[in-house]
Amino acid sequence: MVAALGALDKKIYVVPSLDLIVVRHGKAAKEGGLAGSSFDQTLWKRLMAAVQ
Repeated sequence: MVAALGALDKKIYVVPSLDLIVVRHGKAAKEGGLAGSSFDQTLWKRLMAAVQ
């Protein structure tokens, strides 16, 4: 996985092993620090459930 993390919770994730690109461009999550937010936790939890 390769990630690009930008200001205001903007993100790009590229996961070649899953042929997946995720782009997040919207309002910043209310919680979280510079790189982490509830978006990340929810995204990866659902993604891993779908892949299994």
